[in-house]
Amino acid sequence: MHEMAHITLGHTPAEVTVSPSGLVLLSDYSAEQEDEADWLGAALLLPEAALLHERSRGISPGVIALTYGVSEALCQWRCRMTGVEKRLALRAKA
Repeated sequence: MHEMAHITLGHTPAEVTVSPSGLVLLSDYSAEQEDEADWLGAALLLPEAALLHERSRGISPGVIALTYGVSEALCQWRCRMTGVEKRLALRAKA
């Protein structure tokens, strides 16, 4: 999904070459482009709305990860980056 995000975002690698056997070889993207692709790739794999829905039902990050076919680390990262856990904590206090 990360590589698809590069394409979707219109990123251009620093250099493109073709090997003698015809394989297309891409050199590195910039750090900013890598960060953008990480973010979009993760969001496509585990959308914020789905994450909020599942966590509000008390579903653990481990079970969500299994359900969506992602790693638990990715699920936990998405929880932090989207603020899902903080929003749910504030709802619980209200």
